[in-house]
Amino acid sequence: MKKSLTALLALTAAAQLAAAPLTAADQGDYVLLDQNENPTPMQMQFALNGKQWIMNGREAGGQWQPVCQGTGECRLVTSAKGDVEKWKKHLPASWQPHHFGCINNTAFAFCRVDHATEAGRTGYWWFALTDGNIVPLPVNRIK
Repeated sequence: MKKSLTALLALTAAAQLAAAPLTAADQGDYVLLDQNENPTPMQMQFALNGKQWIMNGREAGGQWQPVCQGTGECRLVTSAKGDVEKWKKHLPASWQPHHFGCINNTAFAFCRVDHATEAGRTGYWWFALTDGNIVPLPVNRIK
């Protein structure tokens, strides 16, 4: 009984450290926008391979190429709540109250944003996480 309680407490603590995860509904094709919210040539495709997120990329009109296939430093994992809070600080204040669900690796994070008060209103952000800098860029779903 004591072991079961300890395991339950550990699972509860771990759940509180993670932000709301992405779901299968977030699989799709996306275009990265620049800081003026204009589409860039960079497109990303996020998909689940079992329970593992993978990402393919392409320049507009090109062929999809594997980018992160679930291994090594590129492995995408559900983001810790503390990391998400740190990334959100780099967004305009209007984005702060919303609910973020993210995946990340050492180079970037990809986040779904659910509006705090308007059910069904969703957006996406991509955060570059290289060289100690956090650079947020909006993303549009295209498929």
